[in-house]
Amino acid sequence: EKYTACLKHLDKFNPKLRFSEIDETMIARFKNFLFDQKGRKGKLEGSTIKSYFNKLKIVLEHAAKKEHLLDAKAVQEHFQEITITESKRKEGLHLEIEEIQAL
Repeated sequence: EKYTACLKHLDKFNPKLRFSEIDETMIARFKNFLFDQKGRKGKLEGSTIKSYFNKLKIVLEHAAKKEHLLDAKAVQEHFQEITITESKRKEGLHLEIEEIQAL
């Protein structure tokens, strides 16, 4: 599901993207693109974008190592400088054992 969602965003970003065009600049531009996209609660959350980037990295590593479409070392370098900040989640409300037993 996350792979499919990431691919949809990547297609929206550049539907004709070629492996030869994948570099640090393209990945940084894609990150900025994702931060401008709408999610369920307004903009996409950092955790969602980080998840998409993890999936993208896995696919590109596979393309490099198994299919030899990219240089494996270059793929690692492309992602080194990319940082994605996740917002802190609010702690949910939990009932204590005594409260559950009282119910």
